[in-house]
Formats: sequence, C-alpha cells, structure tokens
Amino acid sequence: MPVGEAALGSDAQVRLPAAISELPRSLMRVVRQGIIELPTVQTLEFCGQHIVRRIFESIAMDPRRLLDRVWLPACSQADDEHGRPRGVSDYVAALTDGSATRAYERLYVPRAGSALDRD
Repeated sequence: MPVGEAALGSDAQVRLPAAISELPRSLMRVVRQGIIELPTVQTLEFCGQHIVRRIFESIAMDPRRLLDRVWLPACSQADDEHGRPRGVSDYVAALTDGSATRAYERLYVPRAGSALDRD
C-alpha cells in the first residue's frame, strides 16, 4: 500500500487552492508570450524548419549521390515507397543543429565547404 493511501484512504482526493493549480498554466503562458512567440525565436524556428525540409527533400531525391556512405544502406536497403523516406528521416533526425547547418550549406551555398569536409 502506498504511503499516502494509508493516511488518506484509497478514495481520497487532494485539492489544491486555485492559485496553486493555476500556476503551471500561468507560467506556460508567460513562457509562450515572453519567449516562444518572440519574432527572433519564431524566425530561428522558421529557418530551422526550412533547413530540415530542404535537406530531406534533396537527399530523398537522390540519396546515393548526396547521402553520407554511413547512412546509405538505411536508405537503399528498403528502396520502396516508405523505406527511402524513413531512412532519410532517420538521417535528418540524427543531425545536430551544427551538422544540419553544414549539410544545408554544402547543398545550397556554393562557397561553403569542400569535398574533403567531414562532419
């Protein structure tokens, strides 16, 4: 029997004062309005989504040409309708912010990177 059950009984309910139960919602509202909804944060999120989407689309079109050899078996092993997107998704999901930025730059910024660069 859990400790609290012995003292309160099995059907006991603890009710918090309204001010305390409202606290988590109030904090989330402050975080959303004061941080998450800031234009600078939204711009950063938009850029990140764009980078991830573009990397996925590019590699999914031609993984043999664009994907790191370590990840290639995951994509070419199941070259059916769902296998390739899943393998590319796994690759993109494993990218850190820095490696995603470098991958995007290699694909879309002609001056960035070299054929000899490694992540």
